Amino acid sequence: MRAWVMGVMVVVMAAGPAWARLGESPKQCAKRYGEPVSFSEQDGAQVGDYIRNGIHIRITFTLEKVLFGRKFWAERVVYSRPAASGSGNEELKAEELQTLLEANAQKSRWQELDPVVEAARFPDTDTQVKILRDGDRRVRWRREDGAVAIYDRATRELDVRAVAPTNRPEGDQRAAPGLEGF
Repeated sequence: MRAWVMGVMVVVMAAGPAWARLGESPKQCAKRYGEPVSFSEQDGAQVGDYIRNGIHIRITFTLEKVLFGRKFWAERVVYSRPAASGSGNEELKAEELQTLLEANAQKSRWQELDPVVEAARFPDTDTQVKILRDGDRRVRWRREDGAVAIYDRATRELDVRAVAPTNRPEGDQRAAPGLEGF
């Protein structure tokens, strides 16, 4: 048992630097783990697919207008581990989910949402919705700034979504921890 736990820790620690982070630019993501396997434009956003340490990372980069032009930043990151058979995904372990959430914490903390119901407000509106947890199929977390993460046990994907740039708290305009000056 101890050898199994150590093995999982080694894999998670080795893969740790590979995780994309919310707020990063396409250049920062390419620097982190190489050029994307594919890159396309969809509905005004850029979507990059990366493979690193057996993990598929799909990043949606959203356009933001800035003082001297515009930039793209990672608004959504979806993590999965494709099955060796080529069909579906393998399950992400609890330790891996924790590592991925921590990589996307940005000086904040993730809190698992109530398993029964959680109220959510759409950005820039007064619309409220109730999110129901469908048994044990999905697990949801929310960050203090409103970012959300959902692990779907059916698809075996962790979907992490940031708050729109206009909704970021004041003073939290950095792309990601440790990447000042972007």
